[in-house]
Amino acid sequence: MFVIQNKKTNCMKKLILALLAVSSFSAANAQANSWLLYGNASYNQDKNKSTPAPVGGVVGASTVTKDNSWSIAPGLGYQMNNHWTLGMNINLGGNTSNNIATDTRVQDRDYAFGPFVRYTQWISKTFFLFGHMNINVLSGKSTTTTGAISGATNTTSTEDSYNGFNPAVIPGIGMNIKNGFAVNISFGSLSYSTITTDFANKSSLNTSSLGFNFGAQNFAVGVSKNFCKKGHHHGEGSESRRMKDDDKE
Repeated sequence: MFVIQNKKTNCMKKLILALLAVSSFSAANAQANSWLLYGNASYNQDKNKSTPAPVGGVVGASTVTKDNSWSIAPGLGYQMNNHWTLGMNINLGGNTSNNIATDTRVQDRDYAFGPFVRYTQWISKTFFLFGHMNINVLSGKSTTTTGAISGATNTTSTEDSYNGFNPAVIPGIGMNIKNGFAVNISFGSLSYSTITTDFANKSSLNTSSLGFNFGAQNFAVGVSKNFCKKGHHHGEGSESRRMKDDDKE
């Protein structure tokens, strides 16, 4: 990893602002005997307003609902050498959607956790290629509540749940910035998933899918942070030494 000695403290502030803008951490460059902290975070909200048709020239009250979704997926890994990183990741997410026509609200909660492995290959002092693989166990539930939007006194709820398995490979390219921070760009993923869903009516469904998703619609930008192990300090010019060491591996 190429790290320039700190000269301005506002560098971190700028990177934090960039992080908020893209709402994502991503894969990072590898540095032997150090720790890698990464992750992604997102939040979206849609506001919907429904106005009923006039009855006798009188327009009824409008109904306003808000659909929202969020996710957070941190990971922590130990970088064994200049190329390989092993660690654990966890993914938490939720989604709330409202259907005014049917007076129903659906709330989803999703969980995923498992190990990851990453390979990093430097192509210059600044740029590197990476391949990141998650091997996650999946779990979640979906709760449908009827009467939640109208505020009915007698609401009814049903709950479906699922469990599954999801390995995914994410390739990309990164650019080292400063003080262990890097900008990372990915263009999609190759994934496989198998999921068993248990419905409220006691029936179940087994599904499996193979995903090959690449292209501009899967473009993602992230920022990552590398923490050096105590006793390891790399100043300016360390990348040149690292690249020489890489040639020997």
